Amino acid sequence: MAELGFVAERRRDVGTAAELHERGLDVARADGEVRERAGAPLPPAERFHVDRSSAAIAGEIRRWGRR
Repeated sequence: MAELGFVAERRRDVGTAAELHERGLDVARADGEVRERAGAPLPPAERFHVDRSSAAIAGEIRRWGRR
C-alpha cells in the first residue's frame, strides 16, 4: 500500500498519494506496528522513501520560515 502511495506521489497525484498513505498508516496501526516493536530497521527501499519525504518536508518548513 505504501509503495503505491509513493508511486502516486512521484506522479504528482497528491490526492491518490494521500489516500494510499492514510490507508497504509491505518493498516500499519491495525497490525500493531510489529516491525517497530521488534526493533527491526526499515528495509533500504523504505528508508529511501522516508529520507526523501523527510527532506522534502524539512525543505518546505524552511521555505515557509523565510516568508
